[in-house]
Amino acid sequence: MTGGRRSFLLLAWLVVVAALGFFVQQRLVVSGDLRLFMPAPSTRAESLLLDEVGQGPASRLLLVGLTGAAPEALAETSVALADRLRADPEFQLVANGETRTDALTDDLLPYRYLLSASLDSNRLDGPFLARELQRRVRDLASPAAGLLEPWLRRDPTLEVLDLVQAWQQPTEPQRLHDVWFDSGGTTALLLVQTKGQGFNSDSQQAAIRVLRNSFADSRKAAGEQLIVTGPGAFSALMKERTQSEAQLIGTI
Repeated sequence: MTGGRRSFLLLAWLVVVAALGFFVQQRLVVSGDLRLFMPAPSTRAESLLLDEVGQGPASRLLLVGLTGAAPEALAETSVALADRLRADPEFQLVANGETRTDALTDDLLPYRYLLSASLDSNRLDGPFLARELQRRVRDLASPAAGLLEPWLRRDPTLEVLDLVQAWQQPTEPQRLHDVWFDSGGTTALLLVQTKGQGFNSDSQQAAIRVLRNSFADSRKAAGEQLIVTGPGAFSALMKERTQSEAQLIGTI
């Protein structure tokens, strides 16, 4: 084979490689959706399960841990961080063990009588409401009046509170200084639900960015550290690694 022919073949090979690289760059879609690693659904039940895995409430939950300081400081940081996150549109629910009357959203109110057992043995009529209001008058004279008063105009029969008590788990994380802690008492715990889907890496990256910035503004001790885990955290991590690898390839 002559030198000219070898040069022509090498040039042709480089053109083909460049064309294939351009084709892949235009068509390749990198996704952080972990459902792609699961078997394809074959029934409606499997499709529903797969949708819930990617879009359901559980996929949007983040477990947050605060560690590296005394329990008192961690508890103060937990309260301050929760207040900041509740005010941010990236998050739908924030729970850290505090007893708050505003922790229950109005979303449950339209369905409270359908979900509770109160009307299984009572009728929603004048005598029933009169009895309930008399009970609220007695409640307002009790030490719990401060907690119940904000609810009376929203739910005078307190159906939502009855539902919460019925749904409350028999076991939950221990409370120190009125917030959740792990069993060792060294890590304050928060449960956060994002508005974006759990495997939507862009929305999860934005939510975790807000979470980290809010923690930096809320921490009460210099040594405190933030730990985040959950489907959204994995999705955001995959996105960050993909972006880092793309930048590395771009510099080669």
